[in-house]
Amino acid sequence: MHALTIVRTYVKLGALGALQYRANFVFDLINVAGYLASVLLTLGLIFRQTDSLNGWNADELVAVAGIQILVGGFVGLVIRPSMQQLMENIRLGTLDFMLTKPADSQLLASVQQVNFGSAAEMLVGLAVIGIALVRLGAAIGVLDAIAFVVLLLAGLVIVTCFLTVLATCSFWFVRLENILVIFQAAFNQAGRWPIGIYPGW
Repeated sequence: MHALTIVRTYVKLGALGALQYRANFVFDLINVAGYLASVLLTLGLIFRQTDSLNGWNADELVAVAGIQILVGGFVGLVIRPSMQQLMENIRLGTLDFMLTKPADSQLLASVQQVNFGSAAEMLVGLAVIGIALVRLGAAIGVLDAIAFVVLLLAGLVIVTCFLTVLATCSFWFVRLENILVIFQAAFNQAGRWPIGIYPGW
């Protein structure tokens, strides 16, 4: 119960921050719409030359792009901002204040920043996935939906662990802000395409 109270408090603070700067949500929506437009333009150029890309058709790749945007939204909601704040706390020496609080330090570090602007990415990602599934005419069963949610959660755990490893490197290397920019660029490029379109090696 204590952990849930902590999470609820940080979510409430994040919501208050988002309500204070409502225009940021609109700019986040414009930003993700621009990113989606670039993805769709790229796919349009590719599928003007071919009907399939190593067995993947256009609508399937649009669904993959939607999943990547959705996961990016989840990562940007709490994981990346909290790890960025953890790195800043280590650099400034203010992590000590967190360690002395009567709560689990790892939980505090993991949820200390909530960026509701990333909700725009999540909404766009869900919309893209829905449209792609309708265009594919795919019938999604209950087991398929459960498997999708489980794999999505597993992916989020992996990303969280990876970002935590990067953040803890700040104890030794102090200034690592740019590493999150590199991570984001790699995440956007790697997550945009299914692994099956690459060569076997």
